[in-house]
Amino acid sequence: MRAKKAKVRRTAKASIAEMPKSTELYLLSQILKSKEHGEQFASLQSIIYNFTNETRQFGYKAGFALGELFAKHFELDKLQELFEHAGFGKLLYNTAEHEAIAIATASSEVDAGMNMHIFEAGMLAGFFSAKTGKALGAEETHCLLNGGKCTFLIGVGKAPQSNAIADFSKAAEMIERSIGHSKACENYYLLSFLPILQQPLLSSSAKLAYLLGKRLGYKGVDAEQLASYLQVDGKMSNSEMILSYSHLLSHSGYVLVSSMLLRGYLQSRFKKGVAVEQHLSRGRYELRLRLV
Repeated sequence: MRAKKAKVRRTAKASIAEMPKSTELYLLSQILKSKEHGEQFASLQSIIYNFTNETRQFGYKAGFALGELFAKHFELDKLQELFEHAGFGKLLYNTAEHEAIAIATASSEVDAGMNMHIFEAGMLAGFFSAKTGKALGAEETHCLLNGGKCTFLIGVGKAPQSNAIADFSKAAEMIERSIGHSKACENYYLLSFLPILQQPLLSSSAKLAYLLGKRLGYKGVDAEQLASYLQVDGKMSNSEMILSYSHLLSHSGYVLVSSMLLRGYLQSRFKKGVAVEQHLSRGRYELRLRLV
């Protein structure tokens, strides 16, 4: 009996350990199958990753781990497809100079004023480190969200150099400018969000999202466009907002972070409290944010 229970515990632990990788591999395969390409914009996860030096380091390491995982299952041509489907454009790699250039097919409507793709830099570093057997780093030198084509330098000793945002006003402005230009490849959107949706970053990310929402409420941005920025279907009436999540984004962590942003927004916009009702049916979340 004890041996049976021990086997069950070992199986459960193994399942927990394998679940994130299985989820990532599923999302990666779906991105590669996608026929609709996304666009690059200052997404909430890119803002969170760049908010402090600590979160930048976290985002880089999370991307690195994903790059290593990708390298175990796919070759460079698939990495090129991944970047193109995620909205970066074609990914070119110069083996002589260790330079990767993601050539955007269209210019971004948003200028964040800084290089934002710390997660993707880590992904490239992890991929090429795994493929070459060398400890390589990657640094984004030009950014689609900073007035240029995305360019990453890859090599020994390369590390991210950009400063963190560390400013609520600037982060809120990035979101405001991104509203209306936020067509995402949904699978990649969630893939890049996954590391944030678990501890140790989930609680602080939810708090940051709430504070950003309050800033956006003061600015008076449109409620339904803000929901669209979060890739959520949102309907606003006089006294409440109804949010409907797709199957893919019905992740409890994502529901928490996104709803906290909208809760902060509603509180500052309408100067009232907000009661949140949450309902999960057939794997899809629906939230009602009611002004009280």
